[in-house]
Amino acid sequence: MPLKKTSAAALAAVGLFALSGCGSVLQSDDVEETIASDLEDAGYSEDEFDVDCSGDIDAEVDEQMTCTVEWEDGAAAESYRIAITEVDEDDVYYDVIPEEFAEQETGEQDAD
Repeated sequence: MPLKKTSAAALAAVGLFALSGCGSVLQSDDVEETIASDLEDAGYSEDEFDVDCSGDIDAEVDEQMTCTVEWEDGAAAESYRIAITEVDEDDVYYDVIPEEFAEQETGEQDAD
């Protein structure tokens, strides 16, 4: 079953994470859990994929991490760029952008 197009559409989203008292770091484990939950909400079983993010990042605007979704059925792995867009006290807002579209997003601001 081809999953790439469906999962990319499911994950091209905005995330929100509330920081705990441990500091101002967005932890990769938390982002992995969010992505896995989004995929499950889109109808995929947790047995169908594995999510791995590159590492924790400071909770600051424009900080980024990369996450990869590996499919258990051998479909091509998918990469996503996680980019923090806003930090409001203990809340961190971020975009989840399929890597194939991330360069278009960051390279093209308003063309109007």
